Amino acid sequence: LVWPLACLMSRPGCDHVLLSDASHLADQCARMLAATWPAQGVSSRRATLLAHCSAHSRQKETLPCHLVLVDSSEESQRVLAHCRLQQGAYNDADCNSAAIVTQFLVLSSLRGQGYGRHLLKEAERLLAAAGFASLYLWTHEAPGFYAACGYTECQPIPLQKPALSGLDSQAMSKLEAMLLNKSESLNKSVSVPDDIETLNPKTDTVWMRKRLQNDLTN
Repeated sequence: LVWPLACLMSRPGCDHVLLSDASHLADQCARMLAATWPAQGVSSRRATLLAHCSAHSRQKETLPCHLVLVDSSEESQRVLAHCRLQQGAYNDADCNSAAIVTQFLVLSSLRGQGYGRHLLKEAERLLAAAGFASLYLWTHEAPGFYAACGYTECQPIPLQKPALSGLDSQAMSKLEAMLLNKSESLNKSVSVPDDIETLNPKTDTVWMRKRLQNDLTN
């Protein structure tokens, strides 16, 4: 699958762009992300974003991707909001292709003005047009916001990096079982390989899901 770029919509005064098509925005995105989640610094985040841009520009795969909302009224294209989308390690409980929001951020000075809702809606449109049936996310602080956007609480699903995109749910289950058996035999914790991103959620983490195909014609 590749992005249906013709489906990119705009809000008056704003444009949506894929970061892989606008790598000059990587520094702004890196600074936004580092200011909110300082465990990873600006330089490291910038390098990660630029590496993604390089890989995505060559392969043009749908996910993972970074969708950015920019101020089109400014020549410098100020970044207003950023969203990272990634594919689930396997299909969701209904055996439908699932995507996951792994980063979602709006400039603090612009929150509450509809920018986040607009960017999320655009991400949903693109994913639905690309064939994804559900979009998942997790949140600590804003379950009310996502509920207002049509999301409902659900069970979590694993995240996957492109290196394991060829594994189906049966293969992933075998991998997880193998790791669990190894962990028990060694009597110590064994983490999932680096190709899979895992969560150690806080007690207040809420996973939420929205079905996309029902909204495709809305």
